[in-house]
Amino acid sequence: MKRLLVIGAIIFIGIIAGMIHLNRARSSKAGSALSEQSPPAREQIPAPPIPPAPPPPISKSEPSLAVSPEPARALVGITEGELAEIGRLLPNGSQVATYPIGDTALGACVADADLNGDAVPEKVVVYGNRPPTDQGYSTPLSLAVFSREGNGLSKLSSASLSGNYIQTYIADQLAIPFAVRDVTGDGLPDIIVTSAVGASLGATLQVFSFNKSSLVEIAKAAGHHIHVVRGTDKPYIIQARWKNEETMVYTWNGQRFIPR
Repeated sequence: MKRLLVIGAIIFIGIIAGMIHLNRARSSKAGSALSEQSPPAREQIPAPPIPPAPPPPISKSEPSLAVSPEPARALVGITEGELAEIGRLLPNGSQVATYPIGDTALGACVADADLNGDAVPEKVVVYGNRPPTDQGYSTPLSLAVFSREGNGLSKLSSASLSGNYIQTYIADQLAIPFAVRDVTGDGLPDIIVTSAVGASLGATLQVFSFNKSSLVEIAKAAGHHIHVVRGTDKPYIIQARWKNEETMVYTWNGQRFIPR
C-alpha cells in the first residue's frame, strides 16, 4: 500500500512539473511575439535653425541726409557797390534788407523818390540793425528816409517796422514786400513795407507818408494774404485776410486807411 502511495506521489509531481514547464514555454513565445510587433524607434527631427541676430540700431550721431542749400540769387535793381555805400550811412553793424524775387533774383529795399514834392528825390531804405540769420534779423526792421546833401546823404526820419524780415509770397502776384507809390491820390509817393516774424504768424503791411520832415504811418493791416489794389476811385484799397477767414478791407478816409 505504501508503495502505491509513493508511486502516485511521483506521478503527481511529474504532472505538476510538466505543467510548469509548458507555461514557461508559452510565456517565452508570447514575449518574443510582442517584441517583434513593437513599433520602430521614432526618427529624430532636427531642431529649427537659429534666426539671425537683428541689425544694430542706427546711432543718433550719424548725420541725416543733407539738405541742398538754396541756389545763390542775383541782386537786381542795385549794385553791390551802391549797397555798400548806403551801408556806410546806417548804424554800425546794420545792412539793407533784401527779399527774394521769383526763383533766382534778390531785391533790395532801396528806392529813390520825391516824397515831399520839392523836385529833389529822397532815398528810402529798409535795414536790419544786426546781420540776419535764417529767421531774419534779431530785432525789428527800420525804415529810414535820407536827403541828399552835397555828395552825401543825411537821415531825415526813421520808423520801426513790425517784423524782423521782409515778407514776400512768390506765388502771390498781388503781394507787395516793398514799394514806393501813391496810394492816397494826393500825387505824392507813399512807402509800402510788408514784414513778418514768422510765416505761420502772418505778416503786417504798413504804409507811410512823408510830411517834409518825418514819416507818418497811415495804414497797418495784418494777415496771411495782404493786397494793395486800386479802388473804384483814385485811392487804393487794402485787402487783408487770415487763413480760412473773411477778407478785411481798408479804405482811405483822407487821413489814414481804416477798416470798412
